[in-house]
Amino acid sequence: MLKPLKIFFLGLFLLFLYPELQAQRFKFTPDTDTAYINELHTFLQKSYKKEITEQAFISFSGLWNSDRLNLKQKDLIIQLSNNMLKKRCSPYPHFYDFITLYNSLLNNDNQQSNIIKWTTALEYYSKQKNYNAAKINRLINSVHLFVDSMSFFENRAVKWKYDAENYKVIFNEEAGLSIDFEKTNLICYSKRDSFIVYNTRGKYLPAKNYWVGKGGKISWERANFSKDSVYVRLSDYQMTFTKPELKADSVKFTNKYYFKGELLGYLHERIVAGATGEKATYPQFISYELRVDLPNVVKNVDYTGGFFMRGA
Repeated sequence: MLKPLKIFFLGLFLLFLYPELQAQRFKFTPDTDTAYINELHTFLQKSYKKEITEQAFISFSGLWNSDRLNLKQKDLIIQLSNNMLKKRCSPYPHFYDFITLYNSLLNNDNQQSNIIKWTTALEYYSKQKNYNAAKINRLINSVHLFVDSMSFFENRAVKWKYDAENYKVIFNEEAGLSIDFEKTNLICYSKRDSFIVYNTRGKYLPAKNYWVGKGGKISWERANFSKDSVYVRLSDYQMTFTKPELKADSVKFTNKYYFKGELLGYLHERIVAGATGEKATYPQFISYELRVDLPNVVKNVDYTGGFFMRGA
């Protein structure tokens, strides 16, 4: 016979396990768009944040019953939803974030041609073994942030944005999901400061929070130099969007105050709190060449050696 304490802990265990078991038993009817929206509503009633979940559902159901989605798109969304159930995604935040994303996509005329690509990609990732509920949710939120806020990444410490309206959403199972930019500015915000990568091109990989870039320009404006007097031109570079910094090899450095032409070297750009103007310690450039001749670097003094510029 079970003792009262054991019964208590067993009941507590079942209480926490119940919603998970419910999610495992629940399944959306495939290939039936009318049944799906009713089943989704039933499932969302289990949310512990019913008010905001209900508001999001009302918007989504109106769009679902309009002509915004064709049958192929609806079937993919149902497949994605069932994949999420298999990964134990809950009504909130997982399905709430999911329908909020689609509310944004379906209300954005510029995204109509991309909906099948976004959904195909999300459906693919959601059934991968290494994708659990949390990882699926992060990807959904990354896509939502990208579409809604023209941002790659945002948390309390850093925000990365783009400003180009033209890009291509590309997905195949071998290469994964990417968003290709022919030309854009990348803007990093952190600690009440910012820096810009001007006129770069590249691809954003949402599943990895990663950027593969080519070309562009970073200036020393934060150190009170004009944009066209001290700057680097980037070649190939890569970075994650989780930090307020960029490192790049084989950059071409121009400093019109010290020399003509360009120096090849290494760049490190980073935002440091309170370090702007004369206090700026970034961007930093180090030349590969160890014998740079700078005549009359100060009055009546010539310099020969490597070139290093640290902020101001």
